[in-house]
Amino acid sequence: MTESENLVIIVDKFYNKLDEGVNRLHSEMSSVEKTLTGHIGEVKESLDNHQVICRKRFGDLEGWQVAAQKTFENIGDRHRVENNRVVAEETARIDWFKWVIRTAVIMLVPAIPWGIYKLYTMMALIDMLSKRIVQ
Repeated sequence: MTESENLVIIVDKFYNKLDEGVNRLHSEMSSVEKTLTGHIGEVKESLDNHQVICRKRFGDLEGWQVAAQKTFENIGDRHRVENNRVVAEETARIDWFKWVIRTAVIMLVPAIPWGIYKLYTMMALIDMLSKRIVQ
């Protein structure tokens, strides 16, 4: 079987924690294999470098690429087609930024009433001290 008779799917992932990323990657790869098997035939092999090589069942490679693109759209990854390769890119970096913003908001929102209270007590203290100085 030549390279042109295979569809090679490369899944690139970027994660903050390596172990969590590897576990998630393997679960998604098995999901991709199951979905691709249902869509487009049998999976020939799954490599350690996160490539899935599928046996070509249809006469044209475009049918494979369309099915693989639909698979990755279901998973929620960005993807691009290069020759006979469908490359999916994880968008976890954007998710990490959203997580930082969400955490900051969660930590700051409870501090707002406390800050208003402190501002009010500080103003009352300044008012009291200014009345004493005037007298």
